[in-house]
Amino acid sequence: MDCRRRLRLGSGTAVVLAAAIVCGPALRSQERATLVLASHPDVAALQCPPLNNTPTARGSAPSDRVPTVDDLEASAIDLPAIGGAVSRLSPEVVRAFALPKDGDRLRIGVWGDSHAAGAFVTDELARFAEAKGATVATRVIPASLGRPGVRLPLGRVCKSSGWKLQSAYSAAGSIPVGPSLSNLRSSKPGDYISIDFRHRATPEVRSIRIHHLPASRSELGVRVDDGAEVRMELSSGTLDIRASASISTLKLRVVRGDVVLQHFALQYADPPAITLDVFGLPSATVKGWSNVDLAYLKKSIDASYDAVILEYGTNEGAVERFDAPAYRAMLAASLKNLRQVFPESSCLLMGPTDRGARIPARRKDGRLDLMYYPRVHQQITRIQSEVGEDFGCAVWDWQKFMGGPGSIYRWARETPPLAASDLIHLTQSGYRKTASGLAQSFGWLTP
Repeated sequence: MDCRRRLRLGSGTAVVLAAAIVCGPALRSQERATLVLASHPDVAALQCPPLNNTPTARGSAPSDRVPTVDDLEASAIDLPAIGGAVSRLSPEVVRAFALPKDGDRLRIGVWGDSHAAGAFVTDELARFAEAKGATVATRVIPASLGRPGVRLPLGRVCKSSGWKLQSAYSAAGSIPVGPSLSNLRSSKPGDYISIDFRHRATPEVRSIRIHHLPASRSELGVRVDDGAEVRMELSSGTLDIRASASISTLKLRVVRGDVVLQHFALQYADPPAITLDVFGLPSATVKGWSNVDLAYLKKSIDASYDAVILEYGTNEGAVERFDAPAYRAMLAASLKNLRQVFPESSCLLMGPTDRGARIPARRKDGRLDLMYYPRVHQQITRIQSEVGEDFGCAVWDWQKFMGGPGSIYRWARETPPLAASDLIHLTQSGYRKTASGLAQSFGWLTP
């Protein structure tokens, strides 16, 4: 049986619509839509229209503050020295992360919370790899594109306000998601997403596969490089967009129905030596992995990863009373699902950082425990080490690298600061310092 049947629509503008029956095991019996369009790589840079966001009135409130040296001394806290204790990884893990040679390829997937979403660590890792002569690019753009706190290697993203992000970590139960562990949803006609792919040294994008939830009565308008819009029904689960040359911009518009986008898979004219896909989402927890529809997730992934990194723990520990047994069970369920999806990938658990507490302006009676979060994060890392061993996952101890419990107070007082004043996140300098430690563990950088 011929697995492809094509239908040509129109001429002159190089618009070809093809419907293909996919016979592979991953998406058997589903139809895959393919759209071939003329592209104009020199199109002007993407400009975002203004959004009609009404500012929310906020009353003034007393602000909390970073503990002073006197506060720390009153709590009997001795500031530890700036760390730098790099976690020593097993030879097997180091080989999995080794920079590719002689035409080999290395695919790395990173999942995590806001520390990963900011991409400062992965950006610095990419620079280390490029300094060694390797080309680096992102292949999968997650559904979280355009969300505050999420930085992706894209020139620009424009997105209307009607799109809603559905995250697996906050779902009530099993949810069909792709590798970004989230869905981007809109049923409002006219809602748009526009992407400019030209970013730094990103290679030319030759094709894009849009993964979405199948919906027979949903329709999406597609434009490449400001060409004519083509309307497509979203009944197949994927939409392949190919162009006559490299694709600079992509504009999508909801025409009708319920449109649920999951991720964008890019194909380049010159495949990079290292593919670095980052699926960070602010406020996320590892629970997202335990909430995924495993069968659906397996089908939505085009290719596996040589190595995966899970950077979680900060939000799991942001509670007044940390439930260690519950966290252990959730982590085990999540890693079990991870291994169902990536059984052969090298696995590295990373995090959390050290974390401190700010002093409220109007503190209630009683002394504030400034070491509560540092102790909780130390406990989380210990549980990660114990549970990770059961699933073949190594641990990179971020808190120990910073200097141990309480080190966040020292990092925040450095000049320039290595930690942000919220005592949760790091500054760009702090994330770059972290990247150098990771690169040393991987063997990318000599101590």
